[in-house]
Amino acid sequence: MPCTNHPETPEAAQCAGCSQSFCINCLVVLDDRNLWGPCKAKAVRSLERGENVDGDGRTPSPWEREKSIGSLLRTCTEVLLTPTRFFKGLPPQGRGHWSFLFALEGPSFLLGFGFLCLLVLLIPNFHNTLNIRSVLMLPVGVLVCLVLYLLWILLLAGLSHLMLKLLKGTSAGLGATWRIVAYAQATLLLQVVLPVCGFYLFPLWFLVTLTLGLRAMHRTSLIKALAATLLSTGIGVGLLLLPGLLSG
Repeated sequence: MPCTNHPETPEAAQCAGCSQSFCINCLVVLDDRNLWGPCKAKAVRSLERGENVDGDGRTPSPWEREKSIGSLLRTCTEVLLTPTRFFKGLPPQGRGHWSFLFALEGPSFLLGFGFLCLLVLLIPNFHNTLNIRSVLMLPVGVLVCLVLYLLWILLLAGLSHLMLKLLKGTSAGLGATWRIVAYAQATLLLQVVLPVCGFYLFPLWFLVTLTLGLRAMHRTSLIKALAATLLSTGIGVGLLLLPGLLSG
């Protein structure tokens, strides 16, 4: 395989940070790991900040390093624009993906609830269409939606890992797959950034992001990652629709 930067030069080794192939002139050794320029700079910055860098040169996401609006936006941007690089640099184990979900989705549910309350207060006669019981059920409905959303994340992660395992494409634990599915939810922002076409683009880009995440973190083939994504999503959606189909 040729060097990524110099196609005419054969590969000397793979970068421990991004797994790309490089020649000897492109690589430097840092803590007994071969790294090319950008990965070396990233590892050095992490070490200077006192962060842990694992044996593969992976570092926590911006959100895991600092809980702020800026780091949330940086994480979402990296997931949306450079998913392969993001997931290749993300450690398989960590805790920040669950708080990332709440930070990403919590405001959405609260805004939805606030919007409904605003309708009740401002639109004439709108409150007449709702009784006291339905108004009181609004926060319950928001909470139920949030719980169902988290259950969907768990279901999709479990199915994705199972399908990839059946295809013999896993090289990391279930926790890594949970992290992939959780961070892939950043694609929901496409519906905000692109109000018209984002609704249609989001499902496609979510599948692409999930596929690239499985491929990068489990270091499997694109075919296996894509198959696991399509199978798990199809089965998950089928399970969600099954109660309605049976009742109908």
